[in-house]
Amino acid sequence: MKSLWSFLRAPATSKAMALEAALLLLIARLLVLYVPLRHWRRRLTTAEEASSLARPPFVAWKVARIIRRVAAWVPFRAVCLPQAMAAQWMLRRRRIPSRLSFGARREPSETATVGLEFHAWLSVGGKCILGGQEVETYAALPPFDEIGLDASAS
Repeated sequence: MKSLWSFLRAPATSKAMALEAALLLLIARLLVLYVPLRHWRRRLTTAEEASSLARPPFVAWKVARIIRRVAAWVPFRAVCLPQAMAAQWMLRRRRIPSRLSFGARREPSETATVGLEFHAWLSVGGKCILGGQEVETYAALPPFDEIGLDASAS
């Protein structure tokens, strides 16, 4: 109820951004769940974009904050990848270049079989704005085009 009250008191631009974030989180979640990666990977910017940004602009931090807040109250699991995707799409609409990165680490396990844990984060101007917790513990994976998965191919 407290979240609803703060949403209703928010300025119109923040409400619009929150609704945009909710819609994009839903689209990202559905893509991740039901559509093979080869069909939507070209929508992700994983290679470094040419940018003159020395640091992320205020709006990039605002988008990241709104994505985190909205992800906490949507009625579905909006984990790191859908959050990074939605934030990147919001920033692209605002003409702010960003880089979506993927990483992997060994998942600690008490059994003999050890799995991998994956994580996604978003950077603007070389600074991680979303998904930055424990990024140092993940080994960054190369961009799609460096491993033969050309992002422009279908």
